[in-house]
Amino acid sequence: MDGIVVVESRVRALDRSGAGVAVSASAPSRHFNQDVGPHVRFPTSARHGEERDHQLDHGHHEPAAVVTRQQRPPVAPGLLFAASLVSSRHDSPFKGTHVTAFSVGYFVGSLAKASINRKLSVALTRLAPPQLELREIPIGELPLYSYDYDKDYPPAGRALKDAIASVDAVLFVTPEYNRSIPGALKNAIDWASRPWGENSFARKPSAVIGTSPGLIGTAVGQQHVRSIMAFCNSPMFNAIEAYIQFTPGLITDDGEVTVDSTREFLTMYMTEFHGFISRVYMALPRASRATAAVAT
Repeated sequence: MDGIVVVESRVRALDRSGAGVAVSASAPSRHFNQDVGPHVRFPTSARHGEERDHQLDHGHHEPAAVVTRQQRPPVAPGLLFAASLVSSRHDSPFKGTHVTAFSVGYFVGSLAKASINRKLSVALTRLAPPQLELREIPIGELPLYSYDYDKDYPPAGRALKDAIASVDAVLFVTPEYNRSIPGALKNAIDWASRPWGENSFARKPSAVIGTSPGLIGTAVGQQHVRSIMAFCNSPMFNAIEAYIQFTPGLITDDGEVTVDSTREFLTMYMTEFHGFISRVYMALPRASRATAAVAT
């Protein structure tokens, strides 16, 4: 165990009656992840009225935190909730100073006009904090990628890369197809990551969220996005995780979320994403991004 620091955290989870259930664990860690911190995952099936699979993750050097009802809104039916417990030092990276605004380009993985993930994307633009400006990066006009295009990118491919270059972060709002991501989204990622040495995602913060009628709410597809973005050298917002089960009427066509707990959760998700972007650019100042693509 030479050189390994044992981190012990203690958190308090709320059971159905509101009573606190103490959970503690320790785990060896060679490196501390400043962006994630300890968190408790609450996969919940409200249909059966059960809370299960409480899982404590580690990786932060600060002491215990406590989840309260104010911090953790009630879980909506089918919503898998992963509440990030960050220390007060990370609650507001710019506490007492100017809060930085960022632009976020979002991808809707589905091309369907009536896509429920498009409804989710509209809801996220409404619920995002004022410091986040969201705008869609369209992917429907892209031809299938081939490296034959690398020497002379078509206008659609160049427009995609320019759109990504113009924003500070990207957000993937995607369904899950066959336990993976839609082909249109993968095609867009391939276009953006090429030609070799001109990867548009390098050092650009990213996040993924999705909704589906199924109980696991795009969880497997999101893991594929995380794997791809790791290869593309994009810092990924890994906690809070958001797997949304879409039920009829959950989100209206104009992006109104009709379930209070889901609306509160999505608001918190976007607020935490803003904090993550801030921390990424504290570590990787935007002045250094000009050489990021070449460096990878």
